[in-house]
Amino acid sequence: MTKQSKSESKHIVILHGWGSNPGRWKAIYENLNSIGKNFALVHTPFLPGFDPKKPIKKPYFVQDYAKWLDEYLTKNNIKKPVIVGHSNGGRIAIYYASHYQNISQLVLISAAGIPNPNLLLKIKKTVFLTLSKTGRKILALFGSENLLDSAQKLLYKVARESDYLKATPVMRDTMLNLLAYNAYFDLPKIVVPTLCIWGENDTATPLWMGEEMHRRIQNSKLKILEGEHNIHITHNKEIAGLIREFIS
Repeated sequence: MTKQSKSESKHIVILHGWGSNPGRWKAIYENLNSIGKNFALVHTPFLPGFDPKKPIKKPYFVQDYAKWLDEYLTKNNIKKPVIVGHSNGGRIAIYYASHYQNISQLVLISAAGIPNPNLLLKIKKTVFLTLSKTGRKILALFGSENLLDSAQKLLYKVARESDYLKATPVMRDTMLNLLAYNAYFDLPKIVVPTLCIWGENDTATPLWMGEEMHRRIQNSKLKILEGEHNIHITHNKEIAGLIREFIS
């Protein structure tokens, strides 16, 4: 079986999650970037703000990431690609697929975008969002700078947003902007064939979110694996196989 030309091959663009990088997709990249009827050209760009060599100067909203993706596709002459998004990358992929036309198929892997209705998580998120904007003013009332920092770290930990503490000020605001996006009403706008892949023991984006996305995207399939959130690493062969089957 001969190798297809670049013009005949499919393009797959992988959008990594928050705090991740293209290197964590190496195994899947090598599996998909092969020969035969499933031959594909795989692109694994850094999302803006995550390349240590190219920091962003202002906070991004999900709309900004979608615009960046569209410009990236145009610049690289990529037409009607398969967009693969994991976690936060899935959030961006959902927005792009529901607002732009340059996409042929969509793969959502443990995608973010649907708010969790669990009351405790709502409380934690409220604490987290409040601290991000007014925390230092409020906590400063309780004592020294050391006490302030300790209290902040404790509350951020309770909010399970350790990534926030590690981020730069610009990326902290970016995280808040992305968390504010609710994909619920955009999901029915997606008309391209969609494959949702989820780990049944995912605690970051629980399986019910995958089931809800599958329910709201009219032309979608849901595949469940025995894994957690980072199934693209722990189950890379299975995921690559599912994607190859889906796009063939």
